[in-house]
Amino acid sequence: MIFLAACLAFYFPFVNAEEKKREQLNLEKSCFYIQNLCFRDYEFIQMDRNMDLLISFQESKLYRIELFLATDLNSDGKIDAEEFMKASQDLKTKRECNSKKLKKSYQKKIDLEFKNFDLNSDLRVTALELETYGSQVFDEIDVNDDNQVSVEELRNFNKLLN
Repeated sequence: MIFLAACLAFYFPFVNAEEKKREQLNLEKSCFYIQNLCFRDYEFIQMDRNMDLLISFQESKLYRIELFLATDLNSDGKIDAEEFMKASQDLKTKRECNSKKLKKSYQKKIDLEFKNFDLNSDLRVTALELETYGSQVFDEIDVNDDNQVSVEELRNFNKLLN
C-alpha cells in the first residue's frame, strides 16, 4: 500500500484531492483485479492500455498491429505458416508437447488458427487479413455491443472455444 501511495504521489501531483482519490481507487481495483487474473488473461492485460479493465476496439486494433509487426519476422509484410508457428503464444500447450500425439494436436490447433487468419487461403496472412479477422472476433466477444470487451466477455468466449 505504501508503494501504491508513492506511485500515486509521483504520477498525480497536479490532480485535486477528489480526482486523486478516484484514481487511487481505480488503480487499487486494477491491481487487485490483475492479481486475480489467470494465465489466459495475460493477453487481456497486454491489450488494456489504460487499465480500465475494458478493451476498447481501438486498444484491440493497436494490439493487432503490434502483434503483426512482431510476428512478421522477415518484415515482408506477410506472415507465413512458419512465422505464425514461431510466434505462437500458447506456451503452455507448447511445453506440454512431449508425446507425438500431443505434438500433432498442437500442430492441428496452430494450423486451424492460421487458416482462420488467412482469409484468401494464399498461405500468407497480411495486416489487412489480421485486422479483418480480428475485428470479427472482437465483435463476437463483445456480446453486449458496447464496443468494449470485459474480462468476463473474454473468459466466456474462451470457454466456448474449449
